[in-house]
Amino acid sequence: MRVLFMGRSHGFSLAPLAALAERHAVVAIVESGGRGARPDQGSALAEFARGRGLPYLLLDKGTRGALEPFVRAAAPDLLAIASLTQLLPAAVIALARHGAINLHPSLLPRWPGPYPWLWQYLAFEREIGVTVHALDEGEDSGPILAQERVAVEPGLPLAELTARVEPIGARLMAAVADALAAGRAEPRAQGPRPTPRARAVRRDEPLIDFDGWSLERCWHALRGTQHWLDGARWPLGRYAGAKWTIGAAQPGPASTTAERPAGSVGRDASGYFVAHRDGKIRVAPRLRWSRQLRNLARGLLCGGARRSAGTGGEDSTERGER
Repeated sequence: MRVLFMGRSHGFSLAPLAALAERHAVVAIVESGGRGARPDQGSALAEFARGRGLPYLLLDKGTRGALEPFVRAAAPDLLAIASLTQLLPAAVIALARHGAINLHPSLLPRWPGPYPWLWQYLAFEREIGVTVHALDEGEDSGPILAQERVAVEPGLPLAELTARVEPIGARLMAAVADALAAGRAEPRAQGPRPTPRARAVRRDEPLIDFDGWSLERCWHALRGTQHWLDGARWPLGRYAGAKWTIGAAQPGPASTTAERPAGSVGRDASGYFVAHRDGKIRVAPRLRWSRQLRNLARGLLCGGARRSAGTGGEDSTERGER
């Protein structure tokens, strides 16, 4: 079967592409525009297309009009999609004999939309899933063709979860393509949506309820949201701009005080932590070298002035916002 693949240059797209290419004829590649999607910078999908002599289209605002003629020229039997950042017009879907299928990292109809990973971590979902569904004109609303559940342990880092999900998604996509080619696919309609849409969020939008959620849930949310945002408006002071590694959750006496509210960053003899009424969540700053050098220079030039102004020693809570 002739397959036109649409996706992005990361594992969730590349794994199903490799599986499809082993069993079907991939005839063209469409890469969804965004970070890492510039063919002149060697994106993985562009390299895949170049290595096999396939037509390639970087789909962004400037090339939307080229999509329909590009698909028409490729004459695919199936459009296979994993991580496309825009809805496909019905006219494009109709160009493929078997229409289009999409790989979505949730148990649809739960968490439709562009950011299911984020919202499943915030909701403390202990079981997520992978769904392959037929595409219609709605958002993640077409009939389900295959689905598999995936357990999520508390605190499982996002990178480990995606690594667990990628081979499952690849296997399901290839199996659905096989079933469509053989005329034995069994679509089933989605039921009512039990969760909100997995919408985009603002970078400074407060998403974690440090006062109302348990220590374990806050820790789990932080372990899974760093790909998008820190999960809190960190009070970091001279560490503004840092990336954070989320360590272990430490149950114990409350680490919150009047000066250190829940969700703020403090420091003790063991390092940095996020304060919580039921203990601490250990964090460690990860600074880019350029930021480290600037902070070092700023500290050498201004450290004396800061200390004399009473900005706090090593046990104080740093102030500021990312």
